[in-house]
Amino acid sequence: MRTLQEIVRERIARTASLMGDMDAMMREAHNAEQRMARRTGDDPSLDLFVTHYADGIAAALKAIPAPMHNTVLKSMLMQIVTEWEDVHQEFSNQLTPHS
Repeated sequence: MRTLQEIVRERIARTASLMGDMDAMMREAHNAEQRMARRTGDDPSLDLFVTHYADGIAAALKAIPAPMHNTVLKSMLMQIVTEWEDVHQEFSNQLTPHS
């Protein structure tokens, strides 16, 4: 069984390998757009959530010196993942009977 880190590294390597093939990169981007459109159609709260954080990231990057952008983006992406997990946990808790 591959670890999560191995899967992430493989996905990064796969994406990097597309850099030399513009047609493959465009197909991948098109497929990702379609998948995202289906995902937000299935869960409109995701679109609201992503829009909120995109606005926050854009505002933060304007206020932060360029050399710190990578660090700030990493931190904000971690916050986004954590917040999305919390939203789903809170929603799931409503569906679970409590004694």
